[in-house]
Amino acid sequence: MEHPEKLFGLVKYEASVINHLIDRSKRIVVTVHYNDVKPKFTRENLSNVRIEIENAGLRFYFPMDLQFRHQIGIRLWRNKLLADIEWEWLEIANKNFSLIKDKVKQAFEHNDMVIRYHPSEYHSKLNAYCVYGIVSTFYTPSNQIYFRETFIEISQKTDILDTSFSITTQRKSKTVEETFEFDSEACKIDTKCSLIYGRNNGYRSYRVRWNRRSKDGLWLTPWESTDNYQWKNNAKSEISDFVNYLINEGREHQKFLNQRVELAEDTYLEDDFIQFFVERMILAYATKDRIMNQYKIQTQNFGKSVWALSSALRFIGTKDPHITKATKWFLLESGTLVFEKKYEEYLQAKFKIGLIGNYAIYESE
Repeated sequence: MEHPEKLFGLVKYEASVINHLIDRSKRIVVTVHYNDVKPKFTRENLSNVRIEIENAGLRFYFPMDLQFRHQIGIRLWRNKLLADIEWEWLEIANKNFSLIKDKVKQAFEHNDMVIRYHPSEYHSKLNAYCVYGIVSTFYTPSNQIYFRETFIEISQKTDILDTSFSITTQRKSKTVEETFEFDSEACKIDTKCSLIYGRNNGYRSYRVRWNRRSKDGLWLTPWESTDNYQWKNNAKSEISDFVNYLINEGREHQKFLNQRVELAEDTYLEDDFIQFFVERMILAYATKDRIMNQYKIQTQNFGKSVWALSSALRFIGTKDPHITKATKWFLLESGTLVFEKKYEEYLQAKFKIGLIGNYAIYESE
């Protein structure tokens, strides 16, 4: 069986990753660096903080990004959700920045932890290796090639997930994503199943993103699977369960989409309501004018309906070359949510409408 070159590249890279077991009997030195004047920290700029740790003759560094905050945070606040862990870090950063050092040191001193690093990721000025991931002493790396082989073998026994052809992409973070066709003949929305391969850094599990597009070629925002595949012991039965779960989830989601599209097609919108909705959007007036003009065009095909509004928003988000990437995401999101969510929660609500999701992750992963 042939495998994508990008996936082989990931496997080859990870084959050279080295484990360093933190020696708690020896000194653990933690330093925290932030070069600029300290701002009010947010989830985004907190990643500009650099953590360095020295232990048993080796030095490591890592940005205080989401991965680091989660991998250290779950060892400090064991019973808290990730959103609450984020809040803890932000509270510390903004109220007592020097406490970050103490918290990181506490995590390493009170837990058996392994730092995973690649020998090529060495920063000569810092005299330190960049951390690939932080794992426990019980961590067992997964085999992405075996996973793919088993995934395809099981999928080929179905007529729903087509693995005979796929498109593979690789994100900035070395994450490999492979997209397969999912049978959408009976669905009003074309659906593709994107398998995002796990990375052996203790943070990136195997997960699935459903890429969705209406029959006229206009994108919806991606929908994340409700469950990630946590690698256990390479058992074929577990991968089989995962594939079956995906197929059932995909089918149920298609039923949901059909119901929402049919409702959107049948729901009439008054002209003054369209004006009310567009006015709520946090957008430039020129973009609002584009939406109104495109809506008039879409009503020729779909009447004055919620689906016409959705199509107008997604048409501009998909095809307009004159708007920014952030505005594109906003229009794709609003064009999706306007029919996908309950009307009282989004379409008919009175709050200002801005971008909700963090779609930058789809560009950077």
